[in-house]
Amino acid sequence: MTLNTYTLYLDEIQANPPFQYFCLAGVVIKDSEYNEIKTQINKIKIDIFGDENVILHEADIRTPKNITKTDPMSILIKNTMSKGKNKKKYFDKVVEFFKANEFTVLSASLHQNNVAQTYPGHRDKYFMALQIIMENFTHFLIENRAKGKIVIESRMSESDTNLDDQLYTHFTQLRCITGTLFYESSVISKYIRSITFIEKSKNEIGLQIADMIPNALNRHLSSYRQATEGLYEEIESKTYCGNRSNIKRFGQKVLVKSVDLLKMSADVIEDKVKSGEIKTQEQVAVISGKD
Repeated sequence: MTLNTYTLYLDEIQANPPFQYFCLAGVVIKDSEYNEIKTQINKIKIDIFGDENVILHEADIRTPKNITKTDPMSILIKNTMSKGKNKKKYFDKVVEFFKANEFTVLSASLHQNNVAQTYPGHRDKYFMALQIIMENFTHFLIENRAKGKIVIESRMSESDTNLDDQLYTHFTQLRCITGTLFYESSVISKYIRSITFIEKSKNEIGLQIADMIPNALNRHLSSYRQATEGLYEEIESKTYCGNRSNIKRFGQKVLVKSVDLLKMSADVIEDKVKSGEIKTQEQVAVISGKD
């Protein structure tokens, strides 16, 4: 029997106030469905920019920089009235795209200040996040009787040229030596075949889809207003639940959400929930052990 194959495309966002989390997140796409998804994304590019060679990068679309008049992205800056309409049209199409497709989202997020306070001398954030991602991707592949690989955007063209090597070292250690909390390295290496680094300029569609996820996720975790109405809800609906209705464990893992909550008794938490001081299910889940 031929096994299905999947690719996990990953992107990241750094903690940057008011956003409090470092997030490594992405989308799992069945390889046999990739070309259809690529066609849909290219159609969005043609509809909005008139050019399928445009690289979709959320930060550049929200705040275009160094755009010339002949650049396809100049449609976002031509005049005040049209640029707002064109941006809204683009992000509406992104939400429609998420609604129309059945892929899976994985993420690992760290509240950097809380991690530092709770675990002084903690490990590299990329190692901690990648360990969670690889463990849950392995779980996904086992559940789907499949093999997989990871693709992440290369940083070799940027100033931090060591990041690719750093991530590859973490990947190799987890896959070949230490394994993760729940899986031996022999299990991970059986299901996850490789990690590949691709530069943004290569117009890799999977990475451009992955780029649509971390900002919305960070805004949600930071209790900050969403920039694109309806996008986070679609992301959450596609987040991996482990076939156990538990996205907090298998698809949207967060490390150290609140240091103060960890010190509270159940009675104090209940009082704060009633008063509205604690507002989110994620905060309560830290104490109840349901995260």
